Amino acid sequence: VNRERSVSKEEVRATLLFLLVMVALLNGMGWFMYRRATNLLEEDLGRHLVSIGKGVASALDDGAVEGLASAAILRGDREPLARERLSSDLARYLDLYELDDLTLLSPERVVLAEAGGAAAVGAEHFPLRSSRPPDLDAVIEGEAVHAPLFTLNGETFKSAYVPVLDRTGDVVAILAVDASASFLESARGLRRVLLVVSG
Repeated sequence: VNRERSVSKEEVRATLLFLLVMVALLNGMGWFMYRRATNLLEEDLGRHLVSIGKGVASALDDGAVEGLASAAILRGDREPLARERLSSDLARYLDLYELDDLTLLSPERVVLAEAGGAAAVGAEHFPLRSSRPPDLDAVIEGEAVHAPLFTLNGETFKSAYVPVLDRTGDVVAILAVDASASFLESARGLRRVLLVVSG
């Protein structure tokens, strides 16, 4: 004799509740992993940009940088050859490291030279199109910093700011390094999947 067991309403509710709790738990773990991975990738990119910036800053002609910084204080373009040479060097490093922008700033945050087209020479630099701009005063004190991710025209970027030192170790300029963080788009794809699953 084959008898089918009937399922009670309580068993159905318990099973549905269990499934709901499992989906919520898996979704929560997925979100945690997504946030953690994104934060680690962003922090790693920041350290990478600081490292590149330090290498570029140490390779720049510090005499030319000092001359440009002095001319910027006087608000004159008295060093056109130095500016041209530094801009050429920045363009070379921009290509070498596949960056989006390299900008040399005076301690007063005036653009001295740049490669990438993001800033006009002689203009005041407004760090980041971010709600949390970096502490450029720390850079003037000799500390390299990187800023939070920011979005410009639908693309995500990361920036780092590195002190440029003269022969005596004094900060004579700031090097701003900008790079695309488009690799994070794959993490955003994961976020969309999580939204669909939790949906």
